[in-house]
Amino acid sequence: MTYEPHRITGVDMNVRFLVIGILLILGAASGMAQVDHFAISSDGGGVIPDTTAGTPLFIQIIAQDSVNGTVTSFTGTVDVTTTGTFLTGGGTTDAFIGGILTGYGISFSGAGSVTVTATETAGEATGTSSSFTVLNPLPSTSSIAPDVVTTGAAGFTLIVNGANFVPTSVVRVNGNARSTTFVSTAQLTAAVLGSDISTAGSFLVTVVTPAPGGGTSGSQTVSVLPPVVNAKAYLEGAWNGATMNTSLRTKGFVPLSQPYSGAPWSYTGTEHVAAIPAGVVDWVLVELRTGTTVATRIARRAAFLTSTGAIVDTGGTEPVTFLGVGTGSYRIVVVHRNHLPVMSAAAVALDRSSALYDFTASAAAAFGAGVKPLSGGHFGLYAGDYSRDGFIDASDFTGPDNDVFLGGYRQADLNLDGFVDASDFLYPDNNVFTGTKVPQ
Repeated sequence: MTYEPHRITGVDMNVRFLVIGILLILGAASGMAQVDHFAISSDGGGVIPDTTAGTPLFIQIIAQDSVNGTVTSFTGTVDVTTTGTFLTGGGTTDAFIGGILTGYGISFSGAGSVTVTATETAGEATGTSSSFTVLNPLPSTSSIAPDVVTTGAAGFTLIVNGANFVPTSVVRVNGNARSTTFVSTAQLTAAVLGSDISTAGSFLVTVVTPAPGGGTSGSQTVSVLPPVVNAKAYLEGAWNGATMNTSLRTKGFVPLSQPYSGAPWSYTGTEHVAAIPAGVVDWVLVELRTGTTVATRIARRAAFLTSTGAIVDTGGTEPVTFLGVGTGSYRIVVVHRNHLPVMSAAAVALDRSSALYDFTASAAAAFGAGVKPLSGGHFGLYAGDYSRDGFIDASDFTGPDNDVFLGGYRQADLNLDGFVDASDFLYPDNNVFTGTKVPQ
């Protein structure tokens, strides 16, 4: 019997190709296909959405064959890279399960348009996501330090605390950008200029982060406050051996408005109160000088002198505020309407928390030792300058002589008890030919 090979017809060939195709499809479906590339999408599928810098984003990576079928047999790892900068994520991943890596977390440290690439760790297959945008977060501020500064102070470093800061965030002072240093997502520092705090008031601090995303934070406020004079002085006329008498206030004679508008002071200040605070002896006039001569005077304020010697602002308790004056060192001059003026022996450093300058502690505290020794080792302003010319002589007896036995708020009332009598003659008598050491 002769064997004749089977002749393949066109129909047989088509059947054979169909079988081979079915086998390939079944092989791919069973995970036997080779990995051709990786598909990167949002976790669960779909285009990766825009995200915010610093915010976690989850993606999935699928191993696929040349016809985009899932290669379920792939259980290897991939190396993840980006055109941006990862804050978290990146590097070699955990192993795929059934050809898929789900819930893979990444985040970015900076804004911009980015893509993510996955490359087979032990092979050549790769894949890149579609591009998406990383947005800068909206910054917020919670506190600043310092939040109170003194006018005229030098520039300083401002600390801004908050959230969602990025390296491109900028601190603005009253809308003007200042040199900013990124410390962390929760803190920035900025260089505040001396010109920013040259006058009393306040300024707003905000943080601006540029696009994409970003925006302007809410504001914090820095208070710019003037320096204060914190001083203590006694008046000889009111001294009672331990403190000073408050007879003028007790009798209702202390005026509600400052009494130094007339000659020789010609002070135009409008200091006044609705009621005289407790413990007040009288009004005094405080001035600041940059040198010793009157030509160097830069500011004056009317203030109250209390029974303990404290020189206080019109509120009755706080040191004397000097608006329009910057932080610095000044001579302090204390003037009273019928005592000799006194000036600090040296320039005194003034700021918002000025140290106490005590004219009562020693003669050396006064320029030219121009204070009088009082009982108890204290010192005070010389009483008896009725004529207001800075020198006690015969002319100063005129006031007590003319106003004797008169009461009220009188220049001739040298002991400040609200009544002119023989006791007031003692001061010009005891201090005759004494002059102030303050240059007039």
